[in-house]
Amino acid sequence: MSIAIVIKSGEGALFPNHDKSKPNDPILTGFLKIPLDENKKNVLTLDVAVWTKNNGKDYYSLSVGGIPATMFKEEKKKDAESPDYAGSFGLGREMRISGWRKQKDGRPYISIALVEKTGNRAGQEQAAPEQVPTPPQENSQRQPEQAENSEGVPGFDFI
Repeated sequence: MSIAIVIKSGEGALFPNHDKSKPNDPILTGFLKIPLDENKKNVLTLDVAVWTKNNGKDYYSLSVGGIPATMFKEEKKKDAESPDYAGSFGLGREMRISGWRKQKDGRPYISIALVEKTGNRAGQEQAAPEQVPTPPQENSQRQPEQAENSEGVPGFDFI
């Protein structure tokens, strides 16, 4: 038996991985919710793991439920609502993934959205997801937070 799922969009969040114990552990972890119907009553939630890579330029390499994705820092943001990161998702890089740096209760995270690519890059602009996710509960063995970075974001240095 096989199941086919058509992915048209998705929303989620990435949080600093405070449980990182090995150098190869992901620096961010989170989730991506993919609606399975038009009413968004049924969703498929995929785990997301993120590593920093460099191929002449720093970028995020993501594994979304085993599906590869990349996000690069947007050097030329059009306005405050534009994504901080943008890249591609899928085995054939057929979808666009975007990310917005945010904070909730003083904790940094990246809100992510997934949409189908269009032929016109200008038509790919999308709004940040409206829902604000709740960061995962941290256990008592959590590592000490990093000092505030140059952008004033506590606990995590974004690329």
